[in-house]
Amino acid sequence: MLARLSIIFSLFLSVHAHAAEVAAYPDPGTWRAVFDQQETIESQIDFSVENASLEADRQIQTVYLRAVDRLGLDLARLDPNELEALFNATWMAGNRVPMTGPVVATELDYHQVLTEVFSELKARGVTTAEQARSLQHSAIANRRFDQARNLANAFPDSGLETIPTTRVPDKDEVQRPRVWRFDSESEELVQRGIDPEGLDWIIQASPGCGFARAAMQAFHSDPELRPLLNARLIWLLPPGWTLDLESQRRWNEAHPDSPMLLMHDGEEWPFLADLALSPQFVRLRDGQVVETIVGWPLDNSHKPLLLALAEGEDQPDA
Repeated sequence: MLARLSIIFSLFLSVHAHAAEVAAYPDPGTWRAVFDQQETIESQIDFSVENASLEADRQIQTVYLRAVDRLGLDLARLDPNELEALFNATWMAGNRVPMTGPVVATELDYHQVLTEVFSELKARGVTTAEQARSLQHSAIANRRFDQARNLANAFPDSGLETIPTTRVPDKDEVQRPRVWRFDSESEELVQRGIDPEGLDWIIQASPGCGFARAAMQAFHSDPELRPLLNARLIWLLPPGWTLDLESQRRWNEAHPDSPMLLMHDGEEWPFLADLALSPQFVRLRDGQVVETIVGWPLDNSHKPLLLALAEGEDQPDA
């Protein structure tokens, strides 16, 4: 699920091909030791280095998948401490997959494993509020909205997010890529399909992002930018660990003609770049990406770039 980005494809090698690169981490004999290794890798990320977090993801997933081959996933044989460590290790390996794709190729469904481990912990009566929140975050990011809502109902005192009901009109006919829109009147998440060939722009943004809000303000206040709001465009929110419905509600009420839409599955949008960056302005022509502009400087200095793309001209020098 969710394979995208040329940088990620270049990292799509087999688990065993990474053996030499993770040789500094001896194969542990317990899930507790696996999780400790993963935490060590994460703690050493140098965020000043480009793609350092993706490299850490690759190593963390490699350590985890090698442990699955070696230790197996026979949950009934694990004591509660090992089950807890397996839950943490699975979360560590899979929590960013909806945003980045599986950096190491695998058929394993991290979210499904996380769900099964949580169910085993629950059956033994040893689940924690933190584990319930982590599983709900994973369910939201993987668009398992029914599961996320059931968790909130089952753990009312754990601080989980309230999840609205969902509606999928003409389920068998919804084309891909799919999106969700929060309908504040019905209090539902409603799914529909999008035809990229019918779009001029995709603005990839988060309603809680100050730069995205600044861009929208500029679109409304600047007479040269305002016509772009009448173009064939959508404001698209990539998968994340929360829905943040209140921010969506405020955005949609303030901009009823430019509602925020939730991406269903990043794999359905392979032409989009890093899903974690907000905002991004993606110019399309016949469903193909012409150019992508990342960010919105508060001095509105990206304005000439957008206008040039809107007019179909070459970009001016930034």
